[in-house]
Amino acid sequence: MFGIGGGEMVIIFLVLLFAVGPDKMPTFARAISKGIRQFRATTQDLRKQVGIDAILGEEDIRDPLGMKKMKAELTKPLSDIRDVGRGLQSDVAQVGASMTKPGVASANAGIADADAVRIMTEQELAAEQPALGVDVAHASTRAVTVEPQA
Repeated sequence: MFGIGGGEMVIIFLVLLFAVGPDKMPTFARAISKGIRQFRATTQDLRKQVGIDAILGEEDIRDPLGMKKMKAELTKPLSDIRDVGRGLQSDVAQVGASMTKPGVASANAGIADADAVRIMTEQELAAEQPALGVDVAHASTRAVTVEPQA
C-alpha cells in the first residue's frame, strides 16, 4: 500500500498513538476509516460520470501508434525462420546419428560408389573416441614401466 513497509507502518502507528493518545485512538481510527470509505465512493462516482474506464478500455488509447500490431507483423517472419532452423537441426541430428551407427548399409543404398559414405566400425570409433579421452588413452599405451630397485 503506497510503498510503505511493515516497519514503517509500525512507526506511523506509534507516532499516532503518542499524538492522539490511547483514549481517543479508537474514535480516531473510526474517523479515518470513514474518510477512506467516502473517498473511495467519491472516486468511483467520478469515474462513472467521466467514463474514464471506457476510455482507457479502448485499444486506440492503449496503443495509439499500433505498435502491438506492428510487433506481431515483424515477429512472424522470425518465428517462421526459427521453425525452419529447428527442422534443419533435427534433420542434421538424424543424419549424424545414422552415420555414427556401425554397419548401417542402408545409408549407402542410393549413392553411387564414388560418392559412398564410409561408416566406421565399432573398433575404429573406439580408437577415434576413447572412453578415457585421447590424452589418457595415448599415455596409457606409451607408458614406461619402471621396476623398483632393490
